[in-house]
Amino acid sequence: MMSLIEIKLQRRKQRIRSAIGAAIGLFLSTSTSVVAQSVPNNACELILINSGFEDPIVNVPPPNPVQVFDNGLIANFRENDVPGWSTTAFDGLIELWRDGNFFGVPVLEGQQFAEINANGVGILFQDAVTVPGSVLTWQFAHRGRGGVDTLNLRLGPPGATVAQINPATNNTQFQTGNTEWVVYQGTYTVPAGQTTTRFEYVALATGSGDQTAGNFLDAIRFGFLCDHGDADASYPVLRANGGAAHVNDNVTFLGNTVAVELEGQPSVAANGDDNAPGDDDNTDDEDGVTFTSILEAGSNATVDIVASVAAPLSGWIDFNSDGDWNDPGEQIFTDEPLNPGVNNLTFAVPSGAVVGDTYARFRISPQSGLAPTGIVVGGEVEDYLVTITEPPTILLLVKRITAINGTDLTGFVNDGVADSADDNANWPTPLTDFLRGAINGGQVQPGDEVEYTVYFLSAGGQPARNVKICDVIPANTNFVADGFGTNSGIALANSSTAPPTAPTDLFTNIVNDGDRGDFYPVFSQTPNVCKDPNNIANPLTSSNNVNGAVVVNVVRELDGTSLPGATAAGTPANSYGFIRFKVRVQ
Repeated sequence: MMSLIEIKLQRRKQRIRSAIGAAIGLFLSTSTSVVAQSVPNNACELILINSGFEDPIVNVPPPNPVQVFDNGLIANFRENDVPGWSTTAFDGLIELWRDGNFFGVPVLEGQQFAEINANGVGILFQDAVTVPGSVLTWQFAHRGRGGVDTLNLRLGPPGATVAQINPATNNTQFQTGNTEWVVYQGTYTVPAGQTTTRFEYVALATGSGDQTAGNFLDAIRFGFLCDHGDADASYPVLRANGGAAHVNDNVTFLGNTVAVELEGQPSVAANGDDNAPGDDDNTDDEDGVTFTSILEAGSNATVDIVASVAAPLSGWIDFNSDGDWNDPGEQIFTDEPLNPGVNNLTFAVPSGAVVGDTYARFRISPQSGLAPTGIVVGGEVEDYLVTITEPPTILLLVKRITAINGTDLTGFVNDGVADSADDNANWPTPLTDFLRGAINGGQVQPGDEVEYTVYFLSAGGQPARNVKICDVIPANTNFVADGFGTNSGIALANSSTAPPTAPTDLFTNIVNDGDRGDFYPVFSQTPNVCKDPNNIANPLTSSNNVNGAVVVNVVRELDGTSLPGATAAGTPANSYGFIRFKVRVQ
């Protein structure tokens, strides 16, 4: 007996992530779980304004630019029209470039960047409010225009700034060619009494020698290093939209380590923090969460969580894939107590979860009561791309001899194989009334008529669609063409209104005559649903179909029908049924 049903079950292997990283910033010693406490608003905030030069939009006034070039993709603005930034240029203008410009210079992030050498040599600067004694991290992206351009980054009180050291060269010059952006990063300790720190870029030279063209800047950061998320950009990842952030305590984290950044790093694959500008190891520190099962809608899933210390865990999965973790049922762990090392956890995937890719967020902290957003003291946040799969489609088949020479064989006979198809609890009860018949019909003689019944049950979480069953006529027998009437040798029992105890449909034996039952005679070409029992890789063909085959379209998607998954014994009525035919012993 052979059958075919298409079952699609998507699986995604989750990445196992590991790395070694250094934590820079605020270090807080914690050892016990406490309720979430107030954190300074600037604990993980960037201090500079308009650090990516995205405001104003170059080609969308107001404000109106003073000069426009390259069909509006390059513009000079008065410094008062560029939030946060000032210039010492003689004309008081700041030049911004839009991505897609004629010169082919791409942005590193966002849509815009700035050029220091616009109409002449100048200094681009911004004053920031700082707390004396704070250890801040600075970062910026630099690119030459006509060759290798050179600048200084100077920090300090207004009028007394000091050139910062380029970690790559150990001198104060930042020299970058014009083939790619280079990201530089370092730290700055705010001196005692310094509540205002000037952040300034001084153009020193251009590769072309033209002092009116050169020294591009983008992706400027100045602030505390914290651990951030890296889910897709449609989720709260950046600090501007309330992204999760953890002031690193160097004690509480998931996996083997925690790495810190200046800002969230949105990415489709949820691995943006591994490729963050200035990341000097380019490895993945998010190694604390391993999904150990598929995430199947309507079923439980398992996950291993590795914790550095005993601490509470909060976790969310965006089950409706709407770009947040705020909906009912999306928090899968609430202050789950973790032990140091591996923790084996189980959570439920709702039956209504949207099938496909979505994102999960896990947060560990000495504090409890965490939300999926906001700043907390200590711990780590890890975001993951996960896949929700639909419940499997399962079709169970049981074949029995149900009559010999017109005498019904009653009673139920178990095949004796544990957990096989006839043991399923969703067959209608009592089994003697439905799943009846013999496995061995005993001795028969030439001319005896044997009736075969193939029972089917849709036992999966998804409806069974496009169900086609093929059964090969047993050797040494002939198909009875008029078993259920003139030229009607195939019967089907399936009803949506009442449990089928007798056939509900009779089909002719003629192939492709429009009904759902066909008999393929000996040495005829059968459809692909029929497989050679002795070589299941090949269908029956006109050369090896030596006995004939019965094929029944139980349900066809073209008819808009399906076999709903059974939810209880015999429920619903159309989740099960049978096909039946007769043969005569040769």
